Amino acid sequence: MKVLRYFKDDESGAVTVDWVVITSAIVGTSLAVIVFISGGVSQASNSILGGFNRDWSFSFGPAITNSVVAYFDFGIVAHPNNQREAWLDARLEVDADAPNGYEYDPAFITTRYVDDSTGNPIYVSDDGSTYSIGGEIISVADYEASGSTSFKSTFDQYWTDSQ
Repeated sequence: MKVLRYFKDDESGAVTVDWVVITSAIVGTSLAVIVFISGGVSQASNSILGGFNRDWSFSFGPAITNSVVAYFDFGIVAHPNNQREAWLDARLEVDADAPNGYEYDPAFITTRYVDDSTGNPIYVSDDGSTYSIGGEIISVADYEASGSTSFKSTFDQYWTDSQ
């Protein structure tokens, strides 16, 4: 009988039970708050991003788009208040999407161009004999007759128009 009375009067495990109850209440309340506000957070983020193109994969590649406008938008979203950084990000993304055997100038030592008729970047073959424009291969000699604009001047105009 003495053992049962000692067990009934012993409160050493009560603190553990209290902490388990308190922790469960905190976790339950946190989950309820997350469920409650998640719809509002989603709606707010959609409102904030509503003016931007949100259909990017952030690795454009020819399958998604070849237009430099997508690259310009990429740079501007990354650096909306810094034109130089936006241009650099756009230019690096164009270079990252160069077809095999072509480049867009990763070292920024040559002025690269945008095809005026398609709005696509003009990639130069490693041997310098052909251009790749929107996936179409054109000899340098044949293309020289058509028009192109520098990437920088096209970006600067787009930046001005988008501000």
